[in-house]
Amino acid sequence: MSGGGGIRVCGYCNNTLKRNFHFRKNTIYCRRCIRYINAKKVDKYYNTSGNYEYYLDYSLTKSQKSASEFVLENINNKNDVAINAVCGAGKTEIIYDLIRDCLKRKVKIGIAIPRKDVVIELVDRLKKDFKGCSVIGVYGGNNTILEADIIIFTTHQAHRYQNYFEVLVIDEVDAFPYKGNDLLASFISKCCNGNTVYLSATMPEHILKDNKIKKYYLNRRYHGFDLPVPEYKISYFFLFQLKKFLRKHQDKLNLIYFPTIKLLEETAKKFGKDIIKVHSKIEHKNEVLEKVKLLDKGVVFTTSILERGITLKGVQVLIYNSDHPIFDKDMLIQICGRVGRKTKEPSGEIIYLGKSLTKSMRESRKIITGYNG
Repeated sequence: MSGGGGIRVCGYCNNTLKRNFHFRKNTIYCRRCIRYINAKKVDKYYNTSGNYEYYLDYSLTKSQKSASEFVLENINNKNDVAINAVCGAGKTEIIYDLIRDCLKRKVKIGIAIPRKDVVIELVDRLKKDFKGCSVIGVYGGNNTILEADIIIFTTHQAHRYQNYFEVLVIDEVDAFPYKGNDLLASFISKCCNGNTVYLSATMPEHILKDNKIKKYYLNRRYHGFDLPVPEYKISYFFLFQLKKFLRKHQDKLNLIYFPTIKLLEETAKKFGKDIIKVHSKIEHKNEVLEKVKLLDKGVVFTTSILERGITLKGVQVLIYNSDHPIFDKDMLIQICGRVGRKTKEPSGEIIYLGKSLTKSMRESRKIITGYNG
């Protein structure tokens, strides 16, 4: 614990709040990070497979290739990079050449993601695409093995890799629980001694305004179709409008977003047993999510837990009580990004259902329309 001017600073998590420090037996402890300090850490590990190639069943688009070259060139020139890519642009593939290059040169690369379910999904994907490499996911309940050719981990696990990575990719840099969490930001800042690639469809303003970070904007989806644009539905009769929406799309998959679990559960009681519910408090959440991914029709009531990181076929979206404060501009853009992601079904309906028209609703629609040019 050190600091100048009488300010105490935790050397592990950068905490400066006096209330977080605890004195015991002439020793000072930081309450905020003490449970992380003695957790298992790793030493240097290098690729031993000798096979760095990736294998895709499709070719990258011209825009994806351009973005990939931009990332690789700037990282090799020791620059940080931010890729602001619209939902469905295929930003994961953009870092494949970077991963291959790092493995070939024995430069340690890591991929940090705020949410565990997205880590698990990306691990499965990279195992399939980078067949000759070892790939692991590190997250709560799965942190026994910490070393591999490609390490994908939640931002909570970054404390295990202090000064470990030479290149760090942070996917969905604006997502919960990383967004606004200075403890996790501290862990992330200490796990990389080189350069960082930031990925998101809703890049934070402080990154976009940082002149030291090189930016690339990818405003088209991989299939080339326009982004579906949300429509406003201002009404006091939410249930009536919801039932009307479900009747219209009864032969399709309907994803209905709610601002709270309580409102979701109350509404679900009025629709019978055919409703699939997805939120943080349901039992067997992973099994339910896998079931949802296989659907081509039906009704799913969800909270912002499905805001990002999921691709569904032919989905239609209604945001129930869209004027609720939880639905900020970025969340609305991410939710809209669930629609039209497949080449065979590149369109779909998105409804903002609220009692009033909020700034977030207007701004998100304006941004999406702007992407379409």
